[in-house]
Amino acid sequence: MKHIYAKTALLLAAIALFGGVLTWGMRAVRPPAEQREMFTVVASFYPVYIAAVNIAGDVDGVEVVNLVSNRAGCLHDYQMSPADRLTLEAADVLIENGAGAEPFLANVTDDLPTLPVIDLSEGQALLYGPEHHHDHDEDDHDEEEDGHEALEANSHLWVSPTRYAGQVQTLCDGLCAADPTNAEAYRRHAEAYLAEIAQINADLQDAAKALGDTPVVVFHDSLDYLAADLPIHVIATLDIGEESGASAAALAKVEQALSGVDKAIFLYDDQYDAVPYSDLQKIPGQTVTVLADVGVKGNGDAASWCDAQRALIRAFKEAV
Repeated sequence: MKHIYAKTALLLAAIALFGGVLTWGMRAVRPPAEQREMFTVVASFYPVYIAAVNIAGDVDGVEVVNLVSNRAGCLHDYQMSPADRLTLEAADVLIENGAGAEPFLANVTDDLPTLPVIDLSEGQALLYGPEHHHDHDEDDHDEEEDGHEALEANSHLWVSPTRYAGQVQTLCDGLCAADPTNAEAYRRHAEAYLAEIAQINADLQDAAKALGDTPVVVFHDSLDYLAADLPIHVIATLDIGEESGASAAALAKVEQALSGVDKAIFLYDDQYDAVPYSDLQKIPGQTVTVLADVGVKGNGDAASWCDAQRALIRAFKEAV
């Protein structure tokens, strides 16, 4: 008889869990704000989380939660888990990078229509590049129906100090609107963080100026916003990533551009392997590889974005 009771209890628990997951397909109802002890800020992934921690991390009565792992990196292929869904149902506000960085959140506004969403790409001047397809079962998307190459927004806004500052301000404004009780604290923290970002940007600009007219080859579009903001002489951008490397034609163009160059800087996103492009370093002149931490993953330290930028500043200085 005990075994029957145990099996019945397990069955009921499984049904309850399954039913909880199924409710995600319907419009979830969250408790009123006055019934929740903490104001919960959910960040979509690591760069957004770090910005949120700096603005709201030590405000009384506020908790900041990273929806996915600090080590998840870019989320092109990320699939939302039942735990993620429960986290969103408990959130008072969701902060996302936007510009296509979080495709797994596409249905959140339908499923949780009362959840405020702060999109940090709003008001930003976006860059666009060749469309990347992360669904490996589809291989016929290279071109649009009209024969032109498809373009998509570059989502790596936080890599540029200038645009990151804009994201932080948007974040502050959104939190103040969603949680007016703590608006003064949010503004105070944002002011201090923006001042730190401004100083880093000034130092980064100075370090980049010291490179003069030295040709720079940029590897991966995660660095496009950064390169666009800096006074550096970019002669080529190679779009490399998780799925594929640069084409032979693109590499040939870079080799031609480097012909006769005495010195060149190779600016890499340190997430990706530089070894496949080692042949480019065989040009007659000197090549210096600068690895940039784009801050898409880390240990959760609030200073991690600033530390990554300071490391890049040091790398530029060493390259000179």
